[in-house]
Amino acid sequence: MKKIAIFLFIVVTLGIWVGIKKSNSASALEVNAAVVSVRNIESSILASGNVIYDREVKIRSEVTGRVSEVLVEEGQLVRKGDVLAKLDDTSFVARVEQMKSDINLLRIELSRAKEEHIRAQQQLKRIKILLAKGLTSEDSVEELQTFTNLARLQVERAKASLVGGEALLQESLQELAKTTFVAPMDGLVVSLSIKVGETVVAGTTNIIGSELMLVAAPSSMKVNLRVDEADVANVKLGQLVNIYAAADQDKKILGTVSKIGVRAATANSTSNSGLVVMIKVDLDGNTQHLRSGMSCRAEIVNQQIDTAVVVPVSALSRQNNEDNYLWIVEEGKAKRLSVELGLATDTEQQILAGVSEGQQVITGPSRKTALLRDGIAVRVIETPNQGS
Repeated sequence: MKKIAIFLFIVVTLGIWVGIKKSNSASALEVNAAVVSVRNIESSILASGNVIYDREVKIRSEVTGRVSEVLVEEGQLVRKGDVLAKLDDTSFVARVEQMKSDINLLRIELSRAKEEHIRAQQQLKRIKILLAKGLTSEDSVEELQTFTNLARLQVERAKASLVGGEALLQESLQELAKTTFVAPMDGLVVSLSIKVGETVVAGTTNIIGSELMLVAAPSSMKVNLRVDEADVANVKLGQLVNIYAAADQDKKILGTVSKIGVRAATANSTSNSGLVVMIKVDLDGNTQHLRSGMSCRAEIVNQQIDTAVVVPVSALSRQNNEDNYLWIVEEGKAKRLSVELGLATDTEQQILAGVSEGQQVITGPSRKTALLRDGIAVRVIETPNQGS
């Protein structure tokens, strides 16, 4: 009987203990938590912008004509001096030939004027000899002198006409050369705006000439960012920038600030939005998936710590705007710890003192954290992989 009584006592005791445990577990506050990690943290300035080619040339027509040949395609690599396109040069060639013919006539005219001048000089010389012998009058000498002067002026006039004709010929040759478009540098045909048969128009004072194509140096790809005027004071040359293109928002491309604009401009000309300053970023990573004109977002890093103790911002609480604290889970119970804060981002907070790597910090939900007290039983229902 004694053994049976002892056995029954043990069973009852275990039952009571299990019941207490179940009761405590059922009454425990369910919370979310994150693991304190040690890793890199960056404080950054957010900006947006576009991918550009820093070295690009717009090929425009300086003469009006019909496109006769297009020798390249969009996306084609070209070498400096390669022929890109041609205009129908029939009228330009005809003008050059006409100018050459006019110059030949002007040269003939100059030769004739020179001969007339030489003949007049010879006659003037002979009549002066006759005047010395008293065989002619002074009026005859003066008349021949005037004729000689006019002959000399005819020579000067013919020379000037020839110079003007040769200048017009050079202008015609230059216009003929402008009907052939060549690559101004080694590069990539980024855009092509013409087709065979289309007419291109030469630029004037008030009208921009037709754009035929755009050639850019692929190695000059950069990013133009719009930085809010309030943040630009914290941007420095050489500063690290993380670029995320719209084409692949999960892929980070590293860059560095290479140029900071000297004036602020309206962010959007159609609204009364704030002012921004343009900065240029050199890209260090793989840019093969980028295209000129693509939009992107950027994080301009102004402070970076490689081994920081990091917790989610949602884990932090503040009392009287001074005492910063958080709740950790220790042996199934909540424990309040005062902490010293360091660098912060939009989602993470560096802790300088108060917690250690590997501890569990309570992050929410807010309706539950408001009920937390030291020693209250808690049960973690979600623990994100902090730092992944």
